[in-house]
Amino acid sequence: MRPLKSLSGQGSIESGSKYKLGYNQRIETITMTISAMFGLFKKRDTHPADTIAPLLDFIPRFEAGQFKRAIDYYNKHDNNVLPEVQALRKALLQSGLIYGHEWARLPSTVLLKIWKNPDDLSALDAHTLQTTLTAFVRADHLSEGIVLSAMCQQGFIHVALDRVKTLHNNNEITPILRFQ
Repeated sequence: MRPLKSLSGQGSIESGSKYKLGYNQRIETITMTISAMFGLFKKRDTHPADTIAPLLDFIPRFEAGQFKRAIDYYNKHDNNVLPEVQALRKALLQSGLIYGHEWARLPSTVLLKIWKNPDDLSALDAHTLQTTLTAFVRADHLSEGIVLSAMCQQGFIHVALDRVKTLHNNNEITPILRFQ
C-alpha cells in the first residue's frame, strides 16, 4: 500500500504507522478537506424556526392588499416583477420549505384541485403544502416571475402562508435543513 500523502502537505502517513487510516476515514478526510476549501456543506447558522418567521411576515402585506396588482405591475413594467413578489420569492427560497428535486412528485390532480379552489390549500398536510409551494417557485423560475405574481394576485400564496402559519404554530411543519 502506498503512503497516503498528508492533506496539509507536510509529510505522509505510512501504511505501517500508528496513524494508518481506513478507507472510510480517508474518504471522510478528503471530503472534509474539499468542503473546507470550497465552503461546501456549511450548515445554516439559524434555527429552523427563524427561517419561517420572515416568510410569515408577508401575511399582513397580503391582508393590506400589496399583492392585488402584481400582474398589472408585471405587464406595465416590461415584465418586471413587483418588488414585493421578488422579496416573497427570496423568503420562500430561504425558508427551508422548498424541496430540491422532489417537487415533481406532486400529483397533477392536487394542482388542478387547488387551481379550481385556492381554499383547498388551507387543508393540505405539511408535505403536500411544501411540495405545492415548491411547484409554484419552480414554475415561477421558468416563467420569469409571472407565475408567482399570478399566485399572489389570485390569493393562492396568501392561503398557503396562512396554512404554513397554522402548521408552524402546531409544530407540524419542519423546514428542510439544507447545507449551503
